Amino acid sequence: MNFGLHKVAMNGYSGAVRIMEMLVRIKGLEVHFRQSFVKDCKESWQHNFNIKWIPPSPESIALNVDGSSLGNPGPAGYGGVLRNTYGQWLKGFHGSVGVSEILQAEQIGILENLKIAWEDGYRSIECWSD
Repeated sequence: MNFGLHKVAMNGYSGAVRIMEMLVRIKGLEVHFRQSFVKDCKESWQHNFNIKWIPPSPESIALNVDGSSLGNPGPAGYGGVLRNTYGQWLKGFHGSVGVSEILQAEQIGILENLKIAWEDGYRSIECWSD
């Protein structure tokens, strides 16, 4: 990074030095958090979990959809996939919700993706979301 272009005097320090100090502190906190988080996870998650995709009934398709927001509220979006009973990918999709809460992002994702499935001619749809 070249901070030479953005120098501003702050309490006797140039802006470049001040920004570098803040970045180093933030990076240190990030490393500390990750180390603590991983340690806590290793100690508390000692069980194995079987996670698998459940196929829809033979006459249906599966709509797997998820929403996400960076903050609550925050910038949000959704995405998902349509699959047949054999797990074959039929179609993928995603969209932006703007600034939203997570539950609203999930709901809009379900609605918009049901519309996509309906427009593609699917009438028996099993929807999965968290």
